[in-house]
Amino acid sequence: MKDNLMKVVSLADGVRCDMAHLILNDVFGKTWAEELNAWSYERPQSEFWEYAFKEVKAKYPDTVFLEEVYLYL
Repeated sequence: MKDNLMKVVSLADGVRCDMAHLILNDVFGKTWAEELNAWSYERPQSEFWEYAFKEVKAKYPDTVFLEEVYLYL
């Protein structure tokens, strides 16, 4: 996924990250818990977006990210 993101930002000034929350470790783990346990997968040590943002910004510092936000009241 990071390689795909790097390709996109090499071609554009900004990236819209729809449904970005679905690959957060907590969300992914809760959604796929049964399958992940059956396959003996372990939770990643870090969040994808944390290291992906750092790598993108290191190479393309002016990149703009637009993510959707959900507010639960």
